[in-house]
Amino acid sequence: MDPNPRTNLNDLDLPVTQLDEAFYGDNTNLEEPTEEVQLDFAENKYGDTTSSGNLPAPYVYQQPQIINESSSSSMNQFDQAPAKPAKFYQIEYYQFLFDIDTKQVGQRIARSLIPYPATFLELVKSNPDIYGPFWIATTLVFILAVAGNTSSYLKSAFRGQDEGGLNWEYDAQRLSVATGVIYGYLFFIPLALWAYLRFWCKIPIRFIEIIALYGYSFFVYIPVSILCIIPYVITQWLFIALAGVISTSFLLVNFFPLIKDSHLKKGLILILIMGALHVGFALTCRLYFFALFSNE
Repeated sequence: MDPNPRTNLNDLDLPVTQLDEAFYGDNTNLEEPTEEVQLDFAENKYGDTTSSGNLPAPYVYQQPQIINESSSSSMNQFDQAPAKPAKFYQIEYYQFLFDIDTKQVGQRIARSLIPYPATFLELVKSNPDIYGPFWIATTLVFILAVAGNTSSYLKSAFRGQDEGGLNWEYDAQRLSVATGVIYGYLFFIPLALWAYLRFWCKIPIRFIEIIALYGYSFFVYIPVSILCIIPYVITQWLFIALAGVISTSFLLVNFFPLIKDSHLKKGLILILIMGALHVGFALTCRLYFFALFSNE
């Protein structure tokens, strides 16, 4: 017989409230605490407390929210002070004139080589620029100076073979003449044209739009000037004539819709003047930069 028999709780017919007393013994003789114990529960940081007590509810992992930088930056715009408008002597004042990308410049250059249809001013109306015209004019200045000197050198070299010696000197004046002619033509002619249209004809067109029209019309002279290095008179005349026709047609075709409705008579005279000036520019390129010798 087992000296220490174990009591099976399932065999006892005891109320549930007496199970603890049967298992642990009689706890009635335990002394009650004389002082009240104060338990200071920290504030639950992970959720609401349960209804049965002050114990915190089980922690439930929540995925952190990703804050979009663009949305946060747009929200912070309300906290920033409004930017002050730039003054005319500050670079920021002219920033919109260069607000164009390479793709747009390429599209406008390609459009300048095709005179028809007359849609160039509509293309640049919303975003005219001087970035393209400036670099086209600057490139043309150096190309004309270099190509003109190279062409004269080749002419002198061929002539020297016949005459028994090379007689050629570099002409630095070509660079200064090209600078004055091209930049002067690109600024003063559009300025006079804008003033006439604005104040006499009352046509609402901006000065920068006319500069864009004239500036991009110069592009065709860049490849033609390179081809004119070939020291043959006939080919040089043909290349310059082709450039003059393309450039002048592009200019006049896109300008004519501005005056055909309300100022046709005055506009026709103005178009003739513009065409004559543009033909004069082509003749200057041929007779000065590519014809150093009088007896061609």
